[in-house]
Parts: sequence; structure tokens; C-alpha cells
Amino acid sequence: MMNLYICNQVITRKMLQYKLDVKARDILGNELRDKVSELKPFSYNYVLDLGGNNGKLIRALKTKTNTLISLDIDRSIMVGANGKPLKEIDPIQGNILQLPFKDNLFDVIFARAILHHVPDNLEQAFIEIKRVLKNKGLILIEEPGYHNPVAYIFRKAFPTSSHEEGEQPLKVNRLKYLSKKYFIVKEVKYFWLLSYTVPHLLSRLPNKMKIVLRILLKGLVKVDNYLLQFNLFKPYCGYVMILCQKVK
Repeated sequence: MMNLYICNQVITRKMLQYKLDVKARDILGNELRDKVSELKPFSYNYVLDLGGNNGKLIRALKTKTNTLISLDIDRSIMVGANGKPLKEIDPIQGNILQLPFKDNLFDVIFARAILHHVPDNLEQAFIEIKRVLKNKGLILIEEPGYHNPVAYIFRKAFPTSSHEEGEQPLKVNRLKYLSKKYFIVKEVKYFWLLSYTVPHLLSRLPNKMKIVLRILLKGLVKVDNYLLQFNLFKPYCGYVMILCQKVK
């Protein structure tokens, strides 16, 4: 989903044969995007999207006076339609472990599916994020979970071009621990048990089967949401969302 993978400052991309099924991916992704739309843009002067590509995730927060910045390691993908420069978003090329911004600048930071690209440097990533976030600023973290057994099998058996070599989903408890260590945790929400695997599967099926499974996917999401109300299932989520606040 995001595209920053840092290992000894070398960027690697492994383009594989299959892509995620876009329509199925969007059915799942809408749940995550809803949280962004809940945030009120009028009070945010500076917004940062880490690994944000063309800034699609944060465009809904644009006002006449604020500044939206998408930081990515690859400048070539930070463009609009037909390769045109972005209008609402300021693209900045940079490294999540060495953010090119002054201290206490941003009101809101989004870290969506980016931290699992730096699994060996998580502490440094949290330190940098905290440094550039204002006091009482918000950080929204969304990450795939390590312990989802079905997702683990599918990632190994059915790799796609949407994932990069070296990705390592994070243990949910580890992510929660670091979030509490560096910030005040405001909300934790868990997503997807079985439904997380469907976009991987659909890319390999005939179109007629895709239509049926997309319909079934919506029901499967509801089942997952019910099960994830129980603590027994939460560590096995396909994705976790953590909303935090910086408090000195």
C-alpha cells in the first residue's frame, strides 16, 4: 500500500506477476480511509503523509490555508494524473528515519503501512515522528499484523506487485508498546481476519468468480468485525489502526 523500504539506504522493488484486485482492496480500504475523514481539517496547518505517494489519502484534509506534504523515497511516483505536478500536495523526497523537517512542525502525521518497511529501525522511526510532531498533535498509524495466519500463508504463496521484497508485517503488541512509549494512545481498532486475503486471491480467478466473491467479501468483513470485538482474536488481525497524540 505504501512504498518505502529502507535497508542500508538501498531501495529494492520486486515486481511480481499479480496485482491485488483493486475493487476488493477498496472494499477493505474504505474502512481505513473513513478514519481520515473523521479528522477535522480546519485546525491543521501542516499535515504529513509518510510514504504517501501522490497524497491521495490526505487530500480530503485540504483547506485554503493549510499545507499538505507527502514524503516518499521515490520522487517519480509523487505525481498527479498523466504525470502532471500535484496541486493540493507538496511532494518531498525523503527518508522516514531522517525526516527533513524542523522540530514540532506538523499538526497531524499519517503513517499508513509504512513502518513495516523499517522493522529493524522502528524505534528510530518513532523518535523522528515524535520530533517533527507538535505538542498535542496527532499521529495515525495503520499497519498489517504479523500474526494473521491466513495472511501469512497468502503473502508467501500468492505474492503480488503491490508488495515489496523485504516487507515484514509487525507484531501488533510490539506496535502498541512503542505507540504507548512515545505517545498517548487515543484509540486502537482492529481490522480483518479472513477478509484480508481476498484481494490476493481474486487476482488469480476468472472475472465471473470475482464478481461473486466481491459480494461475499462485504459479508466476510462483517463477520471479521464481530469476531474482532473479542480480545482472543485481536492479536491475529490483518490490520491494526492506532491513533495517538503527542503530549510533552
